[in-house]
Amino acid sequence: MLIDSHCHLNMLDLSEFEHSLQNVIDTAKQNDVSQFLCVSVEYDDHITLASIADKYPEVLFSVGIHPTGHKQDQIGEAVLTETAAKYDKCIAMGETGLDYYRTDDSAVIGLQQQSFRNH
Repeated sequence: MLIDSHCHLNMLDLSEFEHSLQNVIDTAKQNDVSQFLCVSVEYDDHITLASIADKYPEVLFSVGIHPTGHKQDQIGEAVLTETAAKYDKCIAMGETGLDYYRTDDSAVIGLQQQSFRNH
């Protein structure tokens, strides 16, 4: 049994799978992947991910913001935990971290560090 601990099922090009997420999940299961943790990139992703998780019992998800996300809003810990608490299948905070590869701007780095602390 394998678990995909970091995927973005909401961002897939489904053209190779007859435009069906079910076909993606079935293919993964044929390769011994039994569960999926679908990871948010932007805060609002949790809405789509909750919908996917409701439809597929093997899908869980996170709530959070990628460190280089377009919306470097300071979503605080309270907002993240309140959002996560609304959904039984939301089991993680993230996507988060520190990603300095694309920037050396100290203001952006500061935002990433604060976002990481919030997560």
